[in-house]
Amino acid sequence: MKKVAIITGGNSGLGYSLCEQFKDTMMVISLARHNGPAIDNVQQIVCDVSDWEQVEKTISAIIKEYGRIDLIINAAAHFSGKTLIDESPKDLKQSYMTNVLGPLFVAKAALPTMLAQEEQSDIIMINSTNGLSIKASRTAYTGSKWGLTGATRVLGEELKGTRVHLGAIYQGKMENSMASDGIEYARIGDAIKLMIEHDRVGNLSEIKIEQW
Repeated sequence: MKKVAIITGGNSGLGYSLCEQFKDTMMVISLARHNGPAIDNVQQIVCDVSDWEQVEKTISAIIKEYGRIDLIINAAAHFSGKTLIDESPKDLKQSYMTNVLGPLFVAKAALPTMLAQEEQSDIIMINSTNGLSIKASRTAYTGSKWGLTGATRVLGEELKGTRVHLGAIYQGKMENSMASDGIEYARIGDAIKLMIEHDRVGNLSEIKIEQW
């Protein structure tokens, strides 16, 4: 049986690309609020990662079906580029729920199974260079990414000496329909594969990716 990978935010953008990049070597399961275009050999499950009850139920169902989780890539994100005064309370809350609690919810639900496995497993947090620096007019997004940075580094300490490896990717502006000069999605996938192949079990690996 192929190893099992869960990719959040897999219905579009980076998450969708990562599903395509890993589908030939792993059993890929995409979690998102709604399904995106179908991808061969990728199972899509509707799950809002900012909702603990949905996450707990979904991860439990995956474990029941496949018996293991080998890789989690937390790629779901909520972006808002506004100052605090201009930011809506709804977007402010959603930024923190999706960007901080979402990855933690998924990790929390999966970790008991991952820690019990004999082989190495990996959790990758897709962060942002905004999680390492300060940019005005992005209060919710930058603040939430700093929150993810802190939570990731603390979790890295908690996982020392275990068979679960934690990785964090801090990437700059990525390619999309409005910006063709951004970082190619394939570079993010390559960085994740590099982290996994180096087998740094129980340690935190961090990679910063910027435009050429």
